Amino acid sequence: MAALPRLALRACSHATHTLQGAPPCSAPAAFTSLLRLAQHATCPSGSYQPTRGYAGQEYLANKFPKGAFAASQTLGRPAGFRPSVVTSDHVFDPYQGVPSGLSAATMLTPKGLKYLWRRAKGSAQNVYALAMAHKYAKPFKMPLFKQEALRLYEEINTHVAAGDRRALIALTAPNVNTTFKRQIKAREDAGWTRVEWALVNRPTAENLSVVQGRAAMGDPKDPNTGFVQFTIRFNTKQRFRAFSKSGAVVAGGPDPVDVEELWVLEHPFKKQETNRWRLVGKLMPVPGTKEYTSSAPVITSESLRQHKAAQQA
Repeated sequence: MAALPRLALRACSHATHTLQGAPPCSAPAAFTSLLRLAQHATCPSGSYQPTRGYAGQEYLANKFPKGAFAASQTLGRPAGFRPSVVTSDHVFDPYQGVPSGLSAATMLTPKGLKYLWRRAKGSAQNVYALAMAHKYAKPFKMPLFKQEALRLYEEINTHVAAGDRRALIALTAPNVNTTFKRQIKAREDAGWTRVEWALVNRPTAENLSVVQGRAAMGDPKDPNTGFVQFTIRFNTKQRFRAFSKSGAVVAGGPDPVDVEELWVLEHPFKKQETNRWRLVGKLMPVPGTKEYTSSAPVITSESLRQHKAAQQA
């Protein structure tokens, strides 16, 4: 009975060590068998709650009319996954955090064993995603990826604040771009003529944490239909202010606020000139619960299994 917890903890430790940028080490034989489950595992459920999003989001939610934000979708059928050559436009098994209520004393109970097994499978997916990134998203190194993620975070938020719809097209997946355009349009309709946004005490790439990796292919037999995604946590201080036509501050203020966000960045497997990391989704808290919702359509493990079966039929 104790073998499973040891294997699960070893697998989780290996994946966490690798995601933080250390060179991957050779996996034990028992762990190698878990890698075969990488594309079919269920992400562990949990209680992670991003405290808030973009610094202006709280004001946007209070001031904007209904419909300013795109509703999330869950696609549970094979036909739902129809990626383009540059983006899947979906989030694969969104990160859910570490569940509460478990302790060392409960790890050998059915509930604890189930959690350890599911966590081990999720860790195998992390290792699989790293392997695919090194193979298809060349040149891939975790420190360089974090630098690119921080650059994208600052650049995208700057374009959103400026209302630059055209610049956002190349940096975001279609579903995210549509959400940003709705926010910008609702801002304009509300009479906001200018928005100021800035990072205060800009974080370094070393302070960012990659919490999850996932990879999947639209056609299991064709790597050119594949994508790799990494979920990265940003803990920042931001300053946000919105102004009316007369120059009055209508939202935000001079004081910086603490912001914690989880962004999902994606890179295609296919080699092409348009290859780059793109924002494919955000993870947001569900008010009053310990759950989250994705800002993008979601592809679950079950829908991936159904899609693979349909492709092979």
